[in-house]
Amino acid sequence: AIWMPTRIVAVLRAAALAATPCLAITLLGSVYYLSTQAPLPPDPPLAQRFAGSPPLRVLWILFDDWDERLTFSDRAAGVHLPAIDDLANHSFMATRALSVQAGRMKLYDMYTSGAVPSLLYGKFLNWEKIDDAKTMQLNLVSPGEAPSHAAKITDLGAPGSIFDRARARGWNTAAAGWYLPYCRVFGAQLTDCYWDMRYLLAYSASTDFVHAAIDETRMLFETSSFSPFGPALQDVRHFDEYKALLAAGQRFAADPSTGIALIHFNAPHAPYFYDPKIGPSLRYGVQGALYTEALRYVDLAVKEILASVHGAGLDDRTAIILSSDHPFRYSGTGDSHVPFIVHLPGSDAGVVWSQEFSTVVTADLAM
Repeated sequence: AIWMPTRIVAVLRAAALAATPCLAITLLGSVYYLSTQAPLPPDPPLAQRFAGSPPLRVLWILFDDWDERLTFSDRAAGVHLPAIDDLANHSFMATRALSVQAGRMKLYDMYTSGAVPSLLYGKFLNWEKIDDAKTMQLNLVSPGEAPSHAAKITDLGAPGSIFDRARARGWNTAAAGWYLPYCRVFGAQLTDCYWDMRYLLAYSASTDFVHAAIDETRMLFETSSFSPFGPALQDVRHFDEYKALLAAGQRFAADPSTGIALIHFNAPHAPYFYDPKIGPSLRYGVQGALYTEALRYVDLAVKEILASVHGAGLDDRTAIILSSDHPFRYSGTGDSHVPFIVHLPGSDAGVVWSQEFSTVVTADLAM
């Protein structure tokens, strides 16, 4: 038997009683949300695949929350990113590429659901409005146009995206991403697609009562830096999503029939996961240290996707564009620059471009 002073037992009993309402709310909340949740709209059938293979193909890879300064000009000591550095040394590399939302909002206010649609349509976003699980209204203006609420409203997935433009030229298209329902809204414009139902990272993704109740109860005892059950559940799911996106990216990279493919990775965006094969864990460090560790997963993804291109014998037909939707928003610097690397097939020369420009031009560049 384990002996404890009466006072400690009393404190533990009081803590358990205090937690009881939280557990009750969690269980009842799961019942309520699961019973009232409307069925999600299905993904449309994918577009018919064009025959043949294009003479040139483009892989456009977005790394969410990827910061130019922390990756290159102000990289932390001891951080090695060999795949990224090697590609940059043999490519066009812009050192002052601005996030697509730069000049329209402060760094801290930038957000993926506004930035990515702007990049895909090659236009600046004035405002957006989510109507339901399938419809997101966009108010877009072309570069050089003044912001106007009278501008035409476009639904996310409507004609005009890079996928629609590529299909009009007879190219097969592919997309894999997180955060946005790519296959649900762009499925009819894509011949290959992967996405996973986005969930609020603080909550359970389970859709049945038993698993949702278990997950929600577990998360009551987990924080972003501590979990008594091993890796926090949100970290595990974020890592699983990363691996799924990497697998889809490798598939696109090795498919000679794909003309344009977008891979939108969830790294180095938080929550920060850890794989012992990557290196020593900084799991309990400050946020900046965690972000630095996450950059290794960016490098790993670049390495694996390039290996897939090479393994399929497609080096001389594949252009690579690496960039981001927005920089690391918690750097404290207010710097709105993102990495921007373009590698052309057959090119071995490195070119550094230091003039400032907006990444809104990326879709036109890819086309």
